[in-house]
Parts: sequence; structure tokens; C-alpha cells
Amino acid sequence: MLWLYLMATGAAFTQELTGFAFDAFTNSLDNQEVEGHVIGGLSGITYDEQTGRFLAITDNSETKNNRTRKANIYSFLMIRDTDNNLKIEDLQVVSLKGDLANINPESIRILGDEYIIADEAISTTRLLKTSKDGKLIAELHQMSGIRYNSGFEGTCISEDQKHIYFSMERPAEEQIASRGTEEGNLGVLNLYRYNFETEEVDGQYLYPLHLPPATASLNEDQRKNFMRDNGVTEIVFYNDSTLLTLERAFLGPGQKKLHVRIYKTTLSNDYNIFEGNFNLLKPELLFDLYDEDLPCGVDNIEGMTFGPGKKQLFLIADDNFDHYGAQTTQIISLNVK
Repeated sequence: MLWLYLMATGAAFTQELTGFAFDAFTNSLDNQEVEGHVIGGLSGITYDEQTGRFLAITDNSETKNNRTRKANIYSFLMIRDTDNNLKIEDLQVVSLKGDLANINPESIRILGDEYIIADEAISTTRLLKTSKDGKLIAELHQMSGIRYNSGFEGTCISEDQKHIYFSMERPAEEQIASRGTEEGNLGVLNLYRYNFETEEVDGQYLYPLHLPPATASLNEDQRKNFMRDNGVTEIVFYNDSTLLTLERAFLGPGQKKLHVRIYKTTLSNDYNIFEGNFNLLKPELLFDLYDEDLPCGVDNIEGMTFGPGKKQLFLIADDNFDHYGAQTTQIISLNVK
């Protein structure tokens, strides 16, 4: 007998988050066709407590296998069978309207009756507010002159829903040069805080991007790929001070096991540049999917969200529309410890 996940209670989470354990997975979205769209390029996922549904957003990558080249939101129920397998039910499409259909979304979050979407274009990246039927309401923040494919990639809304935090995928060139060797990292990337009331950015934090431990066993070309492609692909709050960051390093074409790690870090004014503090955040590794022998393997994980009650963390993979060879649109569920 199938059962739906229970909706979250909205209670505050004060217990310490100590780690994760593999729970389940599904590949059922992989290359599935719905309403004329072949699913692929899923770069963000979020859970809607009001409806009990999950939302996944597809990027608009200019790849040869992205037939529609339009950005869409897919809405679905996540269910389990008696063997605890994840399954997708009632899959629906929410098309982004007008010029929004041509953006390159990387993350989606829910704010009341609206969506917040991160758009990563070639040289300009934006934070957008849309209606739930896919219409643009406002552009919240924009940044130009970014490195290619290194714009706003992760977003999460604070527990009190007064702020949204958003992160760059990779460091700016000057951040690699100035602090790229500090504590053995690949550089530092910016994490920002936007205030919905003042409509301004009122926080900035420096996140050290890690050198993946697996580099010792890699060849020279793979090491170069790590240096170029490792980045933070999503962020999410566990509670009002504990932030999770998802780092993903791509090993290059033909590599089916990507290096994906989940860190936790504490946010406070001790690290806020707007308060005059330039200390690097101090991420702590919680879960390394590269080291786990998962039955589903580990593909190009780019999105994450907590499910109801924050008992599971859900990860979703962007298959790049198979541009780099066969990849899999997968959803992985981790139990919270």
C-alpha cells in the first residue's frame, strides 16, 4: 500500500544535526516525458508544506539534447511502496511564462504564495520572485560581470522568512588569488543575505571552497576538472543558525561517480562582512557521498531540500540533458541523524 509523506509541523529544530544515512532513491524521472517535455537538467528541488508536493526546476542549458530549451517547473508527489522504494506520482508541469521561459534557473524556494528563483546567465545572475503560475513579479537582486557558469546557484529562506540567502557557485577570480591557498581551499565564494523588508542585501559571508579529498587518486586532467568545476550547488537551513552547503565536483565526461559532499556551518554576525567581520565560515563535513557505497551511484547532484518534518534530506541530480554522455536524473533521500 502506498503512503504519502506527512506534512511538516513547522516546529523549530533545536537538536544538533550530526549527520546523515542513506535512505532510498528513485530514477523514475530520468528521461520521462510529460506534456511534451522530456525531463532533464533538474538543478533545484524544494518541498511545499502547503500542498505536500515537491517542485523541481530545470535549467535552460544550451545543450544538443535539450530539445525544448525552455525552463520549467515540475510538480509531483513523492510516495513509497511497502518495500520503502521512492516513487513519483501525479507529475505536472508549471511552465514559466514570457521571458522567464528563457532563463537558466539553478534553485527554487517557496515564500508564501510565491516562488524565489535563482537565474544564472552567462555574465549576469539574478534573484527573481515569481507567481506560482510562472509569471515574473519582481527582480530582487542582480549581479553582472560574473565568471562563466559561476553565478547564483544556491538559495534558502530563513526560518522567520524575513531573509533569503543566496550563494555563488564558485569564487570570483580575485578571491582565488587572494585567499585561494588559505586553509588549503580552492578560494572563497560569496554567500549573501537579502532582506525582504528593506529590499536590500544586508549580509555577506565568505565560504571556503574545499579541495576534494579524492584528488590524491586522480590523474592530471581530473585534477584540473576539480579545480575548474568544484562548487557549491545548493544551500538549505536546518535551523535559524545552521546552514547546510552542498559541494559537487565534476570529474569530467565518462565519470559516473561524482564527488558530492554535504557540510554544515554556523552563520552569525561574527562572519558578516556588513558588520566588519571578514573571517571565513567554518564548514564541518557531515556526509561524503563519494565515500558511500550507494546502490544508485552518485550523479551530478545540484539540488537539495528537507522533506516534511525535516526527517529526510532529498537530493536531485542534473543530467545535463546527457550532453557529457549518459547521465541520470536521480533523487536520493538521506535520513537525518
